[in-house]
Amino acid sequence: MKTDLLEVVDSSDLLDADWAEINRWRQVLLNRGLDGLAVTIDALSDRDAPQSGRILMALFPNMVRDIVRDELASRGITQQDLLDAIRELESPARDQ
Repeated sequence: MKTDLLEVVDSSDLLDADWAEINRWRQVLLNRGLDGLAVTIDALSDRDAPQSGRILMALFPNMVRDIVRDELASRGITQQDLLDAIRELESPARDQ
C-alpha cells in the first residue's frame, strides 16, 4: 500500500515529535494497512489529542475543517458566533 495517503499538506504547526509520529503512521500503513492505521490513530487520539489534531490538520486540513464546521453547525454554532467569542476574549475590556 502506498503512503501517498499520508502526504503532509501544511507542516506549519508540526513539531519534531509529530514528524516522528507521521513516519510511524506511514510504516503502520505499509505493514498493517488502513485498519492498522485506524487503530494507531485512535490510540494516539486517546493518548495525546493535541498531537493527533496537529497531525490530522497537517495531513487533511480541508477534511478536518469541514468536520469541525459540520459539528459546530449541528450544535447551532455559526462562524459568526465563533468570531464574536474570539473578539470578546481578545477585548481589552475583559481584562478590566
